[in-house]
Amino acid sequence: KYEPILIISTVGIIAYSFQKLLPNFNSIYVCYTSLVNYSTFIEEVYFNLKEFKLIETKIKDNNDENQIYFKDKIELKNISFKYNNNGTEIIKSKSFEIKKGSMVFLKGETGSGKTTLLDILMGLLKPTEGSMKVDGKLITDLNVNFWQKNISHVPQDIFLLDATIKQNIAFNFKDDDMNNQEIIKSAKLAEIHDFIDSLPKKYETRVGEDGKLLSGGQKQRIGIARALYRNKEILTLDEATSALDITTEEKILNNLKKLEGITLIQITHRDTSKLGYDK
Repeated sequence: KYEPILIISTVGIIAYSFQKLLPNFNSIYVCYTSLVNYSTFIEEVYFNLKEFKLIETKIKDNNDENQIYFKDKIELKNISFKYNNNGTEIIKSKSFEIKKGSMVFLKGETGSGKTTLLDILMGLLKPTEGSMKVDGKLITDLNVNFWQKNISHVPQDIFLLDATIKQNIAFNFKDDDMNNQEIIKSAKLAEIHDFIDSLPKKYETRVGEDGKLLSGGQKQRIGIARALYRNKEILTLDEATSALDITTEEKILNNLKKLEGITLIQITHRDTSKLGYDK
């Protein structure tokens, strides 16, 4: 026979042990449910990677044929888009063209499909219906990567490295791979050079984690300088000047007008009548 005190103490120890283990059991359960929930996305990514591998092979086999050189215009014809088969159409039967060297804006209410349309222009989304052509060549899975090589994009929220201003503009940590003259040129075009030049360490100034040592407007101008440093033919701005005053934005746009051959596509909520857009 067991003594009551021994039984009580044993049960108490077991209960105490289970109490201590409960957080671990809870963590295991949370991890398990997360794996189950995300398994669909993992399978989709895996499937897309396999598809991408097949497309990549086809691209290599037809490398010259898939090259995209932007010389004349981008043409969107009867573009419609919805995120799923049963969803509402975000964009419905839009047709327009963008000439090389022009400055155009996309304007509309929140949720009207501006960013979605910009994503289609950049080849990040495929239209549900309609087509996009560049100089008469249809953009497809086989050549979209070549099309994207012509584009520099600046989002509204700029990601900055915990590094120097110079490294953030060049998006590079190797000094040997940076062109200092191009960095300064890009900063001047983005109207951020004077601010950088006033700092004690100038372009060697560290910006902190995600640019916490800078204002929103300064971050956006560094983002624009980064895009210009890449020297692409098309610059897309998705509310990338929202933290700037109208005077600074106007100066930047006037600087961009002086660049030969660059095409600007911008999403903005501003009054565009004073900013000199083509349409």
